[in-house]
Amino acid sequence: MAYIGYNVEARLHNESFNLDQFTSNGSTSIYTLSIPKPLTSRALIVTYDGVTKTPETDYTLDGNADIKLLTIPNNGVKIVILHLTRPTTLYQIPDRSITSSKIAGDIQMPGNLIVNGQLTILGQEEEGQEGPTTTLPTLAVQDNIITVNSGEVGAGVTHVSGKAGIKVERGTEPDKEFSWDEQNDKWTTNGESIITNIQGTVTGSSTLNVLKSGDTMTGYLTLSADPTNDLHAATKTYVDRKAFIQALLV
Repeated sequence: MAYIGYNVEARLHNESFNLDQFTSNGSTSIYTLSIPKPLTSRALIVTYDGVTKTPETDYTLDGNADIKLLTIPNNGVKIVILHLTRPTTLYQIPDRSITSSKIAGDIQMPGNLIVNGQLTILGQEEEGQEGPTTTLPTLAVQDNIITVNSGEVGAGVTHVSGKAGIKVERGTEPDKEFSWDEQNDKWTTNGESIITNIQGTVTGSSTLNVLKSGDTMTGYLTLSADPTNDLHAATKTYVDRKAFIQALLV
């Protein structure tokens, strides 16, 4: 007669199912089961002195997957527990053995993803009309705030550079960055120009500058040479001399 049932693995050999045996003391309700432990009470056959008990009526599993007797037998009663699942060898996955070819689709993390090393986001290489072209990666962040220098416990940015911000690598050219300079207590671009409109109070030195309108001079203004055009400024000496000559001609 052909066998009808679950497939028997070739490596099963003579491995038996786990069997736990205890002797009741009339009071203990929780007994530690062998490993691997069952996932449900229905994966066990429990007998008290040969009498089969009912799962979830006479016994259940506690939070540690150990058996918890709901009906405690009398002192000296033999408790036999047969696991309906067979022990199997647990394998440890070697580092770097899971490659991208073994992962398909999107990966979702239900909790936090902690990376102790560097996290690199790579683009994909596509074939174009004139050869391979690199598609730059796109990083989409749903959170409305991006935090850098996270975990700082000191006063300000205590990193040796004293700065925290964003750096742009430029290959063979010098890198550029926009960062917070803790020492100067200001944002900095390391002396680079910013092409944009800026609103706010501009603070700087105007000791040697005169505003085009609305400014007041508190000292002398020295002009070089004599004016030659109608809109050139003139010195007092030049004006006085011209006025004196004009008076003589009248």
